Amino acid sequence: SGPPQQATTTLNQSWAEAGILQLDALTTNFMGTGENVTGQRINIGRFIPASFNMVINTINEQCGSFSYAGFYDGTNSGLDRSGQPFEVTGTIVAVNTNNNTTLNYHGAFAKLTNNNFATQAFNASTSSNDTGRINFSPTALSFNNGVTNYADLTTDYQYANLANLFNLEVNLTATDSDSVTSGIIGSNSVEIRLGRLRLTDAYGPETNDLEIPVATDYFNGSSWLLNTADNCTTYIAADAIFEAGSYTDNLNSGETSAFAPTIPPQTLNAGTSDLGNGLWFSASGAGNFGSVEVQFNLNNQPWLRFDWDQDNTLDFSSAKLNFGYYRGNDRVIYWREIGN
Repeated sequence: SGPPQQATTTLNQSWAEAGILQLDALTTNFMGTGENVTGQRINIGRFIPASFNMVINTINEQCGSFSYAGFYDGTNSGLDRSGQPFEVTGTIVAVNTNNNTTLNYHGAFAKLTNNNFATQAFNASTSSNDTGRINFSPTALSFNNGVTNYADLTTDYQYANLANLFNLEVNLTATDSDSVTSGIIGSNSVEIRLGRLRLTDAYGPETNDLEIPVATDYFNGSSWLLNTADNCTTYIAADAIFEAGSYTDNLNSGETSAFAPTIPPQTLNAGTSDLGNGLWFSASGAGNFGSVEVQFNLNNQPWLRFDWDQDNTLDFSSAKLNFGYYRGNDRVIYWREIGN
């Protein structure tokens, strides 16, 4: 007779968790010998999730009905500017093939980090990927029972070239080092505009306070137009800067100063400052006629800077204060001199 046949049993098992397994086996009274036989297999796995379920919370416009974008063409660094920051937040859940949460995906078993996100700007107006870029840098992830939140409160979008307004969607993909992925997840769409802030020259007697109007424009694909949707841009006298060396004639430094608006800042109305609510400068005084260049500091609103002199370097918006020039009467629409 031949050797005794070993009995085998096949079990259909599944494992719905992430991590590493240890199997212990016990056979009692092995082959009638009265002996118990044990076995052990350690470090089976590592088992990984099947995928990530990712959700992007609603993204909100930052200027009423739209957000201002920045600019980055990858060529002219002097034109780089950040866009209006917005929040991108959400949750990620590690799941198995039955779409149940893998609770063990945390600690050393959680391989997804905040550096494992890929971003893509999507133009919902044309249903195609956009050439601009999303600047998205979430804080560190912390998985607990297979779930983590993610957040970047200062995400912004930058145009790659001068282009019209459009509806932007933020597409995110999260993929860990085991190639577990969420696939492409898209946000809601928000309107994005490329903008600039513009000042207008002011003229008047040296005995009068002068007002410089403030306005914002947006690019429509071919030209710059008044941005009547802007009810968010702010301005304050403290951001007005007199350009050194630009004083002319009898006007000297210290003879005029910006005095309004003060805190709280003034806000544009339909893209422009209301009459009487622009930037105000004190009268220079009798005999102190001349002009000076006024710049507006946009360090806190860099998305409104523009290359006004076309030298591939961003400038602050500027205008000229002109004291000692008769401006006529505000109630007179048209003047004409008639000779005899």
